[in-house]
Amino acid sequence: IYAESINRPFEGTDQGKVMRVTGFVSQEATNNNFNEMRLQSEDGSITWIISLDREVGQRNPDWKLGDKLQITGPVLNSFGLKIIVMSYGQVEKLD
Repeated sequence: IYAESINRPFEGTDQGKVMRVTGFVSQEATNNNFNEMRLQSEDGSITWIISLDREVGQRNPDWKLGDKLQITGPVLNSFGLKIIVMSYGQVEKLD
């Protein structure tokens, strides 16, 4: 699957496209925030919203505050532009 790597905020034209972002977890996904995780760019200037599918969220993924992740997935507009993660294969934990 083709994915465009970006280092900018999501734009309206990104909707429906597969994007790849790399950054650090600045907010963990929990049941209290509808399984939405926040990923901050390496320089701290951009924050992306990453929405975990219910099934992924219930498995208690091992992505903690400060972890560096690369996330690939479709950008959808559901109360804001965000990447939807429907499987573990969409997330790569980096060192």
